[in-house]
Amino acid sequence: MKIFKGFTLAEVLITLGIIGVVAALTIPSLIRNIQDRHFKAVWKKTFASVANAYRLGMNDEDLLVPHLDFDYGAYNQGYQDVEVYYKIFTNLKTLDYCVTGVNLNENCSNSWIFTSRTGYKNNCQCKSINSDKDYGCAYNNTLGFAVLPDGVHLFAHAAFWSHPDIMVDVNGPSGPNVVGRDIFIILIRNDKVIAGGAPGYELKGCDKSVSSNSGFVDAESYSGSGCGYKYLMEK
Repeated sequence: MKIFKGFTLAEVLITLGIIGVVAALTIPSLIRNIQDRHFKAVWKKTFASVANAYRLGMNDEDLLVPHLDFDYGAYNQGYQDVEVYYKIFTNLKTLDYCVTGVNLNENCSNSWIFTSRTGYKNNCQCKSINSDKDYGCAYNNTLGFAVLPDGVHLFAHAAFWSHPDIMVDVNGPSGPNVVGRDIFIILIRNDKVIAGGAPGYELKGCDKSVSSNSGFVDAESYSGSGCGYKYLMEK
């Protein structure tokens, strides 16, 4: 039986089925591409804001860091890192911020403080771009965090192996929380603000074929941690 311009019912159903399959394959990809473009745009804006805040903070001799009693030695933490994070966060427009040992005289990664003021359920949720690591980013928030008005979260890395570094989560606790998609790295080295992935600071690159470091629980060691520089260079 012909039901539509010479097509039988079976032929129409087959055609509709094919269209449905194509839509099911293309629509999620389209949504992801739009989402990724948004993530990259927010990342570029945030990087510029942090770089400007660092310049203002480090050039402001009147901006004194409160030196409260705190056992930095317990984390092998240097006071210089605290100073860098404090001066950056205080020169940004923030809804909230905390620097360990400064404005609370305690560890900002304390579970109650961190959860209640950032909205994250457990430390900093994150996984690698190739999904070979999904252990969270526990070291990234130990020295503090900042919540920006547009929903961006900044996390101050502890003074272990990589510091001072700031992890940028461009959409806060919302997913996908993937390093190299909505999570990026900013490094402070030699009085410069550097995007993870810059020459000499490649971290784990921006290639899904590159494996994450084993045994580490920070975003800098995850596959995709070098995507920030690549996206900054893209037009």
